[in-house]
Amino acid sequence: MRFIVLNGHALYAAWLLVASSLNFTIWFKKKLRLNIEGSATTISLILLTIGILIYWILENFIYPSQMAYTWTPWLVWFIAFAGILFKHWKLLREKSFNQIFVLIITILCFILFSVKVILFAIRYTQQEIPTGNNPAGL
Repeated sequence: MRFIVLNGHALYAAWLLVASSLNFTIWFKKKLRLNIEGSATTISLILLTIGILIYWILENFIYPSQMAYTWTPWLVWFIAFAGILFKHWKLLREKSFNQIFVLIITILCFILFSVKVILFAIRYTQQEIPTGNNPAGL
């Protein structure tokens, strides 16, 4: 039951981060009227990347046993970035800076997720993660 609840909240929080980033981009474009095309999107992508990196640090080093079974944020971010890449694939072929940046963030998410899986496997085999047989890990 804890797995479902924690992943449900994590899914919502991850999507909230993506949606807030999109809303921030829209607000930024309308209020500041920047002359540089795509600068609001670039700023929003940078903030989203910082949020993902902070989450990864919290998940793997600050609260590793509490967040060990939280997997859904990575699914949300993969789907969000895949949607951006697939919707604007022509811009990627034209070497648009923001599309290349989204591709880099997607690769970064894949690398961070892979490191999370490896750290999970190591911690699980060393019994540092709470399980049904060993709940004292909390």
